[in-house]
Amino acid sequence: MKKSGIVSIDLKAFFGSLLEQWKCVVLFAAIFAVLIPYAVSARENGYGQSEADRYKELSMMTIDERLHTLPELDRVRVSLAIKEKGLIEEQERYYANSIVDPMLEAGALPVLRLRYVISDSDNVQALNAAYCSCLTDIKTVASVRDALGSSYADAEDMYISELITADPSETVEITVVIPEGTDAERLKEALSSRIGEADSDLTDEFGKHKISLVSAEELSIVDEARVALKAEKDIEYKDLKENYTALVLEFDYAETLVFNSITIDDDTRNTFEDPGISFSPKMIVAGFAVGVFIYVFAYLVFIVLSSKLHDSSVVSDILGVSLLGVISKYTHKGFASVIFSKFFYRLLRKKSIDGKSSGIVADAALSVCKNEGCRKILFVKPGMKADYSDELKQLTAKINEAAGVEVKIMDSIPDEKVKEGFDAVILGVCAGATKYSDVIDMAGICSNNGIKIIGGVYFD
Repeated sequence: MKKSGIVSIDLKAFFGSLLEQWKCVVLFAAIFAVLIPYAVSARENGYGQSEADRYKELSMMTIDERLHTLPELDRVRVSLAIKEKGLIEEQERYYANSIVDPMLEAGALPVLRLRYVISDSDNVQALNAAYCSCLTDIKTVASVRDALGSSYADAEDMYISELITADPSETVEITVVIPEGTDAERLKEALSSRIGEADSDLTDEFGKHKISLVSAEELSIVDEARVALKAEKDIEYKDLKENYTALVLEFDYAETLVFNSITIDDDTRNTFEDPGISFSPKMIVAGFAVGVFIYVFAYLVFIVLSSKLHDSSVVSDILGVSLLGVISKYTHKGFASVIFSKFFYRLLRKKSIDGKSSGIVADAALSVCKNEGCRKILFVKPGMKADYSDELKQLTAKINEAAGVEVKIMDSIPDEKVKEGFDAVILGVCAGATKYSDVIDMAGICSNNGIKIIGGVYFD
């Protein structure tokens, strides 16, 4: 005979019982379908108002004051993130507006290269450097922009300037990248005109000299220095962005508020308009599901903590004997009849309801008695509901009808009664009424007195 301190739960019976309670499950789930969206909306609206108040408070401070609302380490982290964000935005502006950068990705650069030679001067090297300086100054940038055409009229000086390079080593050599749609001849004329202006200015400074154009050519070049610099900048940008993203993701709520108040210029953050309670379909469904889950979990906890039996598996799990059968009868009254659906109760027990299984149980009991050689049986029914009195009488009457078998019904087994010649015990247990302790006590008494439990009947 087995004993167990573990509550036995039959999942089929458990979910069947939940199906019987479908009204309560639906009602409980419906309550949560309203309660969850209400609670979530109320919480989010509270957070929104609190956040708006904090943004308003921060907006009245200087940047330094905002930073000093944070602990020192947090202040350093936010300051670093602000700096990194600025560098990232600066690089992204460059990528968005640069003329040369996308051309480098295409490979070779189309360029116009002009070479000038200076003569009639004793200071050629200094003049070379001076001319190259002039040919990369703001006036040259303006001349080149005009020559590029209307599509580049709004380009910033820095993006035009990086089109131009000058080399004063042996001659005055100027190289200008030719963007798409640019007339090279017009660009050449603009540069020649700028050389003329520089000639006049530098004559005053260096004395009379002569500067002559010796070559003008359009060609494609692979500027390895530019390509290498771009690759380096791209890697730096990628690393910087990854570091920045990781840093910002580590911010706590207070750091995020201060950081956003400094980096995002949005006055609408300072006010909050309460949208009220939102009952979105998704939140209603989620609330309904939560309600079902909580009800199922609560019912499972109730079953686990209950001291009473709720399924027939206890007969085999605790007693270690055969289940002779199940006899079912709808006994719920009053409020319990509202909770437990009679329709589903009868549907799930259509083979054992209304005495349909009494004959089968009686036959099973007689078969066990025959196999065990038992002629006098004690039917013990601890904690049995009074509602099953008719079913008990009907069952024992069918067993007693068999020749040579006598059954007597008792609620318990007093020690003195055990010795009155009973060959074995059949235990009747009742759902929601018989206690685990009753079953274990009966098993102990039988064991101590040498009487065998040959089977069990479950009254459901």
